[in-house]
Amino acid sequence: MKLHTDSHGFEGSLPEKRIAMTIKSSAKMFEILSSGIYKDKILAVIREYVCNAFDAHVSVGKRNVPFNVKLPNRVDPTFSVTDFGTGVDPDHIGEIFWTYGESTKTNSNDTIGALGLGSKSAFAYTKSSFIVKNRWNGTEYVYFCFINENGEPEGSQVGETPTKTENGITVEFAVRPEDTFAFIERFKRLFKYWENVKPTIEGIFYGQCSELCGKDHSRMPIAVRVVKEETFAAWSDAMKAAEAAGKDAAAEQDKEKRKEKLKLKRELQEKAKGIVHQAALEQSGVHKVAAADGNKAQ
Repeated sequence: MKLHTDSHGFEGSLPEKRIAMTIKSSAKMFEILSSGIYKDKILAVIREYVCNAFDAHVSVGKRNVPFNVKLPNRVDPTFSVTDFGTGVDPDHIGEIFWTYGESTKTNSNDTIGALGLGSKSAFAYTKSSFIVKNRWNGTEYVYFCFINENGEPEGSQVGETPTKTENGITVEFAVRPEDTFAFIERFKRLFKYWENVKPTIEGIFYGQCSELCGKDHSRMPIAVRVVKEETFAAWSDAMKAAEAAGKDAAAEQDKEKRKEKLKLKRELQEKAKGIVHQAALEQSGVHKVAAADGNKAQ
């Protein structure tokens, strides 16, 4: 957003000899800018990266296109926010993620951010490090952002691989087990009054049977995996086909043909399981698995 910087300086004659005040680059100052300005660290981190993702979409005319959020769970503690905006030219990544006070959003009121602090807010929670994945024109650049031995933030490129995913940014870090539900609760709180497009949420969520249904009530945990719409559609198609194959087998009088239809049913069920397994791997950061012919994962 555009920032108004109206002057309220001293009115009158000023002395000729002056000493300009400056800000010293120090671990303490970086700690204040990364963490000290936030009271609720968890809520702040979620808000900052969600707003950055929304702003990235606005900048390329995707205001109504959802960005992705992965919430942590007991199996995979990763929190991440992924946008499909412009990405960042690798030659200028430091100007965005490693420069406090630098922002690309100060010339428009269509965006939320402007101070150049939110992209480093993960430090407010982790106190140590986070990962930035920058997809730029067919290549994904991975950066490790960390607090060095002097208590000052630094960044380093640690990976570079081809990608077919559209340009954009992913920021991710591990959540401490005891904070898993706090992240989910803060996320719900933020989006209770969020008036813009809601993000796509992926991951696995756990619950408990809420009805007093019998002696084994306490042994009825619930696990729900949220996946992309196209992944669900593929899984649903495979399961429907398996169900149809099962019905055909039940109605088949010929013994050999019934065996073939039952075999098809099992294959379709395995296909559905494979789709879920692939989704789980991708949500954990693994994008390729061994193919059916025995080729190794890459």
